[in-house]
Amino acid sequence: MPPGWYTYRAQPGVYLLAPDAPWDILVKKIKLEKLSAEERKSPRAWVEKSLPAAAKRLKDLKVRAGSWETTIISGRPAVSLLGDFVATDGRPMTQYTVCVFGKTTALNMNVDCPRDGVEAMKKAVHPIVVSLEVK
Repeated sequence: MPPGWYTYRAQPGVYLLAPDAPWDILVKKIKLEKLSAEERKSPRAWVEKSLPAAAKRLKDLKVRAGSWETTIISGRPAVSLLGDFVATDGRPMTQYTVCVFGKTTALNMNVDCPRDGVEAMKKAVHPIVVSLEVK
């Protein structure tokens, strides 16, 4: 964790909290065996399968064109993307999602932030993203 940050365990995962940051970070993990055969094909397949449920939770969710990035995190396959939505109070928001597969576990990190703060948020959470380790 970056200095000054702390964690809070709650359902459905672990919240990462940064002092005075205008964003929320939720990290969830799941055993790969609990994913469907289709979802286990790749982190992207897992995200694509979960988008309809996310669209029910996040008003007007739209994945940004060209935002999908396939990468490697700690030697494991990963994907990230940006999705714009409208908060319950009407503010324009963006969710930055990172998913990585380990050998037996999958990890999903969602960061919700004001749409005009995406680049600052990505810069702040980048050290966390590249340090993710999944079993």
